[in-house]
Amino acid sequence: MAMSSPIRRETRRSNITIPATGAITRGAKTGNATSRIEIMATMAKLIDKRSRKSFVFLWWRDMYNLTA
Repeated sequence: MAMSSPIRRETRRSNITIPATGAITRGAKTGNATSRIEIMATMAKLIDKRSRKSFVFLWWRDMYNLTA
């Protein structure tokens, strides 16, 4: 699928060899700001524009809960 290519590219750059959802969780837990931003940007591209704002809000909220 076309969607898997950008995810694979981002996870490889961050040295994370797990699925996209796991990569988001791992990026949040490790506190690597660069990988978190890259993963968020990649995921935002895959979402419908109408739901992107709410998705980003929920994603950042979950990230801060994991890093707290």
